[in-house]
Amino acid sequence: MKSVLKYIIILLVTVILTLLYGFLIGGEITLLFGFVVFANSMVVLIFFERKFFTKSLIGRIVKIIAVSLLMLSFSISLYNVVNESSWKLIERYETEVLDKEVIGGRNYFNEEELFFISTDGEECSVTIYSKYPHSPGDKIVIDECEGLFGETFYRYRGEAE
Repeated sequence: MKSVLKYIIILLVTVILTLLYGFLIGGEITLLFGFVVFANSMVVLIFFERKFFTKSLIGRIVKIIAVSLLMLSFSISLYNVVNESSWKLIERYETEVLDKEVIGGRNYFNEEELFFISTDGEECSVTIYSKYPHSPGDKIVIDECEGLFGETFYRYRGEAE
């Protein structure tokens, strides 16, 4: 039971830290926040692993680092999912595809990352699933949205008419 308890504690603390960061600070995730989540996971695991001398030291260190990296990845994913769960539309505009990167495909649909210039003049990207591939120069409609935590993200609305 104790071995499962440490992972439950790490998971709960990671979720709480992520939500607190989102609601109190918000915006883009900072490197400092990533370090706090990583260090928190390491401290909890070190606390629980301190009495076990049967395993090798290198094995314990690798396990602690791997679980801490996994919790960091989970925290970033959770932050993005919760941020995009509730959003408001800032602006809808037509733009041109600068470049594209085909990531993969699923059941006749291609997963593409389209790069474009936002109204602020920054190069941004949006990931879409499309049956028909896009090419540079195509006109698309983009929604610029502000998420629950104040981070801006983009949604693909379709091809411009």
